[in-house]
Amino acid sequence: MGLLFLSAKAQVTELPMAVEEVVQLALENHSQLKMSEQNVNIAKQQTKVVELQKLPSLSASASAFYLGDAHLLDPDFSKVATVPMPHFGNTYGVQASQLIFKGGLVKRNIEMYRLREQISELDLQRDRQNIKFLVTANFLDIERLINQRNVYLNNRKLAQQRLENVRKFYQQGMVTRNEVIRGELMIKNLDQAILILDNNRATLNYQLATAILTNNSRAKALSLIKGEKVKVNWAMIDKQDFEIEESDVLSIRGFGRFRIMSIEGRTKKDKIRVMIGALV
Repeated sequence: MGLLFLSAKAQVTELPMAVEEVVQLALENHSQLKMSEQNVNIAKQQTKVVELQKLPSLSASASAFYLGDAHLLDPDFSKVATVPMPHFGNTYGVQASQLIFKGGLVKRNIEMYRLREQISELDLQRDRQNIKFLVTANFLDIERLINQRNVYLNNRKLAQQRLENVRKFYQQGMVTRNEVIRGELMIKNLDQAILILDNNRATLNYQLATAILTNNSRAKALSLIKGEKVKVNWAMIDKQDFEIEESDVLSIRGFGRFRIMSIEGRTKKDKIRVMIGALV
């Protein structure tokens, strides 16, 4: 059993991996499952918000004010009298309300959001099954292509031996040139078939590698480092600027172990291109 991990340059490195491990990695790291899990969490939060409508609402208020002295005037504004009054004051208020009847609207809303929550959970289960089927099918297809390639290689070896014998017979005048050409054509056809198998295998491996490799942001990576969940060559890493080298073994708790197969320079966006492979 084998699994190929491809870099951006389509170079490959073969590493052994069982189908159960491939499926588990896909379930842990596939982006579609992460989206489905977020949808489930959002649906649960929405249900809780709607359920709050059944609870009583309580509000409180407070205010403070300043009141100056009062001045009393005669009708002709000729006499002024000043009456001292309290200068400061405050008020407090508390209000509570409880929904008694709204035509069943709140209840129906709660039921609707609970159904949405159930649908999101069913979608998550469906996505899990689809990814299991997809990864398993691709894995088995790779195994089939590997076995088929071995058969073609064995046939080519036999065809090469036959061609060498035919050439000897041709030199002795026992067969015509057509027999030699027919043998050479058979080898060419086998080489073409092997090339097609290799291309199909590379495509399936790319799909598997996309499904099972982790895709964490820098913030997530920094969180893993601070949480002492990252090791390089079995040594704990506590610095985010730690430099890795080829053949280093990277261990991430909860995600597995990976080997740095090669460091292939930088991209046009000045990002480092690295080819990695999962270890089991």
